[in-house]
Amino acid sequence: MILCVVIVWCIYVFVDPILRRAREISQTNLCGANLGYIGRGIRMYVSDFDDRLPIAGRWMDEVSPYLPHKGVLHCPVVAQNGHLDQYGYAYNRALSGRFYPLIVSPRKMASVYDSSDLKRNASDRLSSRPIPPRHIFRLKDGRYRAVDLQVQLNGSLLALNQAHIMMGLAGTKRSSEKE
Repeated sequence: MILCVVIVWCIYVFVDPILRRAREISQTNLCGANLGYIGRGIRMYVSDFDDRLPIAGRWMDEVSPYLPHKGVLHCPVVAQNGHLDQYGYAYNRALSGRFYPLIVSPRKMASVYDSSDLKRNASDRLSSRPIPPRHIFRLKDGRYRAVDLQVQLNGSLLALNQAHIMMGLAGTKRSSEKE
């Protein structure tokens, strides 16, 4: 009996970090896909509403008919906790109701991004980006890379922050990570 417990414990010790990393990668990929769907939804909304962008206070409500399903509006890291009333994405308030052709550099302006404001229809001027970001990867050399994803109006993904963060400088670890 003790031998079985020891074997199961050894398997857990070796497999758990691999499964944790795979879960983080899949959540980041799903978040990126969600943001891509939202970006395409915004583009479809703009084409249907005379080149006007959604209004900040109701952007999710206006874009949701263009999305494949309502789950796209939930960041997978936020959704894994079972909070269906929390979303994790915010809309750039500077774009609210603007006429799309008059935006000088739309490909450089973030429209939707990961946010620490978890309310529906959250909006601000990029001030609610989570610190530390929700999507963190541990590199082979022990450093950490934080990836804060955004969607531009063309629906592409762009890393806002791909700088390597040393754990000593960051001062925090993911709550799911144990020593």
